[in-house]
Amino acid sequence: MTVMKDTEQTPSASPPRKPRRTRLTERSRFVLALQVLIVVGLLGAWELGAATGVIDTFLFSSPSRIAEVLARRAETGALWTDIGVTMTETVLGYLVGAVGGSVLGLALWYSRFVAGLTRPFITAIGAIPILAIAPLIIIWFGTDIVSKIVIVALSCVVVSLTNSYRGAQEVDADWINLMRSFGPPRLRPSSRSSSPAPARGSCRVCGSTSDSPWWAPSSGSSSRPAAVSAT
Repeated sequence: MTVMKDTEQTPSASPPRKPRRTRLTERSRFVLALQVLIVVGLLGAWELGAATGVIDTFLFSSPSRIAEVLARRAETGALWTDIGVTMTETVLGYLVGAVGGSVLGLALWYSRFVAGLTRPFITAIGAIPILAIAPLIIIWFGTDIVSKIVIVALSCVVVSLTNSYRGAQEVDADWINLMRSFGPPRLRPSSRSSSPAPARGSCRVCGSTSDSPWWAPSSGSSSRPAAVSAT
């Protein structure tokens, strides 16, 4: 009589898994390395094509020549002057376009008649590529800083106008009714209640911050005025 013994097979211990953050970090490094290799490969192919004559250096130059010109202009200081002029034109144009577009958007929200009247013209202006009318702008305003500011401003004024108009439309009507219950002029509650949510939430009054505007009564207050219907 043979006795067969069941051999117990112990499962092999699985290797410890790496934390999720470590895996994400390794993946990010791998992706970054691939991106760097792609850029280096493109630059190398560009340089090789320029050296062998496949790429016309008169039209496309080469990475080595571009680096040489940048280094030479950096030594003379002309590079930093050009960067400063470009940054000045960009910042001024953005400020003009953003502020002007925001003001126009709030003005259109304030008057439905004007909004309906100017809607097709604003749509047409937004559909025109700025680069298509850039030569006309240069002819009208010249080649100095003014034409660059106008081009940058036109590039962002429609976007700022649209965002401002839509943001004002999404304001809760209860806030406007609450402001009107205090009896201020019509423009004051509109400008206060239609300010962006981050700006309202970051208002600091008497050293405290709140997600509600400074003129809103607290939740525990029993003297909440009745809402007045919008006219």
